[in-house]
Amino acid sequence: MGQGPRILVVDDSHDVRELLTAGLRSSGYHVITASDGEEALLIASTMPPDLIILDIMMPIMNGWEFLRDLRRDPALGSMKVMVLTAIGATVNDATSNLAGADAHMDKPFVFAELLANVASLIGVGGPPVETGV
Repeated sequence: MGQGPRILVVDDSHDVRELLTAGLRSSGYHVITASDGEEALLIASTMPPDLIILDIMMPIMNGWEFLRDLRRDPALGSMKVMVLTAIGATVNDATSNLAGADAHMDKPFVFAELLANVASLIGVGGPPVETGV
C-alpha cells in the first residue's frame, strides 16, 4: 500500500473503487475508500485526506450533498475535491465548480489524466488537465 499523500476515493461502485485504489496505490498514494457521502464525511473528519475523489450519483448521501456539508464545515471545508462522475460532461462541467469542487473529470476516464489532476491538486504537478467534451 502506498504511503504517500492520502486520497479518499468515494464511489458506490465497488469496481470503480478497486480500480482507482489499485492504480493510485501503484503510483505511490495511500488510498482510503467510502461507498457514500455519509461514510466519506466520517472518514474525512477522522483521517483527513490530501484529496477526495468524489462520485456524484450515490445512495444515502450523494456527491452534491457531501460537497455542501464538507464546504460548510470549518474543519473540513478547505479539503481538495475532484469530482469523477458519469452524470454527463455538460452537467459535470456546469455544476462541479459551482458546488465547490476543485476539479472534475468525466467517466469513463483516462488514468494518466486522472493522475495528472491528482498530482496538480495535491501540489506536485502542473495545472489540472481539462477532460470531457
